[in-house]
Amino acid sequence: MFCRNMLTEETTLTEILPNIAAIDERIAAVRQNLRELVGQAAAYSGAADENLMSQRIDEKAPAQSPTAFTTSTQERG
Repeated sequence: MFCRNMLTEETTLTEILPNIAAIDERIAAVRQNLRELVGQAAAYSGAADENLMSQRIDEKAPAQSPTAFTTSTQERG
């Protein structure tokens, strides 16, 4: 709501509307920036989650060489 104290007797609606339009444009730009930041944060978080998952898998996996894995699977045959 527009504060009446800010209006003078000489202020007209045609003077106020461009200001409102400029404010709307700024709000739209801020909203777009927020969308981009949220997207970047989600991507960063996803990458961090994948990295953490890889580390956990590496920690839990048995310390076998690739040749040991091949030999054990060939034995099961």
